[in-house]
Amino acid sequence: MSTPRFRLNPSVMSDVLWQDVLSELDLERAAVAARMAEAWQECEATRPKMAYNTGSISPSAGLALYALARRLAPRTVFEVGTFIGKSTVAMAMGLEDAGVGDATIYTCDSSNDFHLAHRGAARIVGFPRKTSTQALAEVANQGAQVDLFHLDGRLAEADLALLQRVARPDAVYAIDDFEGSEKGVANVAILRAQPALRGYVLAYPPDRRLLEAFGLHSRCLTAVLLPAASFGFTTQ
Repeated sequence: MSTPRFRLNPSVMSDVLWQDVLSELDLERAAVAARMAEAWQECEATRPKMAYNTGSISPSAGLALYALARRLAPRTVFEVGTFIGKSTVAMAMGLEDAGVGDATIYTCDSSNDFHLAHRGAARIVGFPRKTSTQALAEVANQGAQVDLFHLDGRLAEADLALLQRVARPDAVYAIDDFEGSEKGVANVAILRAQPALRGYVLAYPPDRRLLEAFGLHSRCLTAVLLPAASFGFTTQ
């Protein structure tokens, strides 16, 4: 009887994670989406200033990040890939709505200066035109300890030791572009090879069926790596 009789895979864990996180929004979803849409208009207004103009996250991905940040209530977030700041603002809104009054979001973009319009309580520290390695080194030198990472850029080999320095033992990693041969798949492979993360569980991005059940019709490509201890049995 020592051999597990029931197996959990990333697809199952994805449904468990996203069903639980998105359900928490319930009747607030429309109001949150409206607030986010207004904030994102200001983000979009900065697009012409970008030296490297690329895509940004979808409304579904924004709400997923908002909901994840609200549930986890991190005090410190580190983000790779700011661009026009949609994901940064989504996470800031989530942790502010969670009541985290002293939260800090560190965010970097190697290609662009950026101009974040967010005026909430969260402290946003930007590293424009700095690589993830450069930004992580600065954060590490400040002695910061990160609760939540959002990775929307390809990790470099030099990042790994720095990640280990700044990550709390129970840090959570949200990884964008987890599809096919995109950078998110490579990032997950790199992270899962690290000894400190071998006990972590991978949850895939929420599938279209689940998103549509919550009235969300755009795609979300955000996967999550989190400690197995984050999951537990409840009576209801």
